[in-house]
Amino acid sequence: NLSVVNPENQDDVKPEQILTLAERFPNVMKADAREQLHLEILDYVSTNLEALVPNYKDLPVDEFWGKLSKVRSVSSGKLRFSELCQLMKVLLVLPHSNCGVERAFSIVRHIKTEFRSQMSHQTLVNLMSCKINKFIDTECYEVEVSGKLLKSAKQAATKNNESLQQK
Repeated sequence: NLSVVNPENQDDVKPEQILTLAERFPNVMKADAREQLHLEILDYVSTNLEALVPNYKDLPVDEFWGKLSKVRSVSSGKLRFSELCQLMKVLLVLPHSNCGVERAFSIVRHIKTEFRSQMSHQTLVNLMSCKINKFIDTECYEVEVSGKLLKSAKQAATKNNESLQQK
């Protein structure tokens, strides 16, 4: 459950929840850091966050963890929540769904049809880039195309047509 990432849920956090999440990402933590993470979690759940990060409830979650990652222990001077913050930062960048990937595959299916089966990889990448990064506030007929681009496109089309005729 990723609700542990939200500092407003601090009172509901159980150390086992975070440790279970950490086990799902073994490459994030060193093998010997589990005990340190456990200690940091216990410290985190018992700490007055307002004293460490003033107005933390008004901050975006990622900004909160960024600020908390800079808090140092008064006694040792070491980062107080280094392992915990590292884990939380990784959890914050996880995609929330796979719709972006599904959208990309859908675009590929629309671009690379049976009539375009011999399309080169680079052409596919270029067409996908155009499709994915289409003009947001501009209609295609409103885009001004430079003469240099038109000339390059015409040369490429002519070259492609010539290569097809030779086959």
